[in-house]
Amino acid sequence: LRKGKLARFQRNGVMLMRMGDTEVAPLFARTQGTGRWCADDGIIDPAELLTAYLEGQAILYDTEVIGWQRVGDRVRIETQRGEIFCRLVVNAAGPWAGELGGLPLRTMNRHLFVTTPLDWVQPYWPTVWDGPNGLYFRPESGGLLLCCCEEIPATPGDYREELDMLADLHEKVRTMQPGLGELCIKSQWVGQRVFAPDRKFVIGFDPRDDRLFHVAGLGGHGVTGSYAIGRLASGLLLGGTAPDAESFAPRRLPL
Repeated sequence: LRKGKLARFQRNGVMLMRMGDTEVAPLFARTQGTGRWCADDGIIDPAELLTAYLEGQAILYDTEVIGWQRVGDRVRIETQRGEIFCRLVVNAAGPWAGELGGLPLRTMNRHLFVTTPLDWVQPYWPTVWDGPNGLYFRPESGGLLLCCCEEIPATPGDYREELDMLADLHEKVRTMQPGLGELCIKSQWVGQRVFAPDRKFVIGFDPRDDRLFHVAGLGGHGVTGSYAIGRLASGLLLGGTAPDAESFAPRRLPL
C-alpha cells in the first residue's frame, strides 16, 4: 500500500499526539503539543484500492443475503434475487457481519466533519491524531477533516447523526487545539466500525460450521490492514497456517 501500486498513496505522515517528544507545530501550522512522528504513514484512496481488489471479479450488487444452508458438500445461499450454490461462504459483511454470521460483534457509529476551505491549510500536512483525548484531523478538500473519535452503539446501517457531536467537536478543538480557530463545517457524515468483545479481528473458520469463514470485526482498520488481512484469510482458506492466526480465530468468541 505504501508503494502506491494498488491506489494513490500520499506519504504525508501521521503525528500520534502525547506518544513522543516531537513538536507538531513545525509540521502542521497553528497546532500545539508533542507526539510520535510516523513519517512513512499517510493516506490512500479507498475507492481506488477497492477497485483494484475487485478487478476481474464477478460481483452481484444490490443482492441481499437472506440465509444459507448446507446441501451435501455444498452451500445453498438464498438471496432476494434467487439461489447461489458454492462450496464456502466468506462472511465479510462489515457492520452486518455479526447478524449474518451469528457473531457477538458490536457496531459503533463515528462522525466525520469537513470544514469549508481554509487558505492557511496545506494539502501536504500530516494527520494529527490525539488518541488518548479523542481528536483527529488532517487536510481535506482545501480545509480540514475532523473527528472526535467517539463510539456510539448503533445497529448496522443506522447512520443517524447526533446533533450534539458538533458541540463536542467545538469543545475539543477549543481546549486541545485552540490555534485552529473558529471552523465552519461544510459537510458531515457517519461511518460504522465493528468490534469483537476483545477488539481483535475475527478471521478464520467458524467452529460451528466448516463451510463458513469470517473476516469481520476490523474496528475501522479495514482499509489500512486490507492487504495483510486478505493474505492471511486467503492462506487459511487454502489450508495454510500463520503464526498469528490463532489470536484471530472465531472459536475464541462466546458463540
